[in-house]
Amino acid sequence: MGNTIKVLVERKLKEASDIYPGMHTVERCEDFHLHRRNLRMIFDTEEFKIFCNAVRDAQNAWIRQGCPSPEPDKSLPDYLHNRDISPVHSRRSTDFAIEIQGDLPHMPQNMIHIHYKSLRLDVSHDEFIELAEAFSEALDEFKRWKKTKPK
Repeated sequence: MGNTIKVLVERKLKEASDIYPGMHTVERCEDFHLHRRNLRMIFDTEEFKIFCNAVRDAQNAWIRQGCPSPEPDKSLPDYLHNRDISPVHSRRSTDFAIEIQGDLPHMPQNMIHIHYKSLRLDVSHDEFIELAEAFSEALDEFKRWKKTKPK
């Protein structure tokens, strides 16, 4: 999907993540958290309401269409829900951090947290090295491409 101009880096990864490979929860704690495998999305109360309504609307639209499967070669999306939201990510709009996590009873011991706005990615130490090396390679390739791209 999209209009790829240049692939900066491409890797094949293991199918299952090392951290929380089968997790699928919705939590209410300091914020609302949607965990899907090793991905966590964070919502304040208003954004959570908007998200829930969007998922409900999308499900209803899909059901009205007869629950068709995605089409792998389809180039244009069939929007099940498409509305603008605030460009600011609730209370987490400026967060960026990469953290080595400590040992807590409910968390894996070899975990790295990657914070980007309201998105969290939990990866193992080995997965972090793999991601960091790929980002470094992509940055180098991007710099080379930027020097040669037509103005």
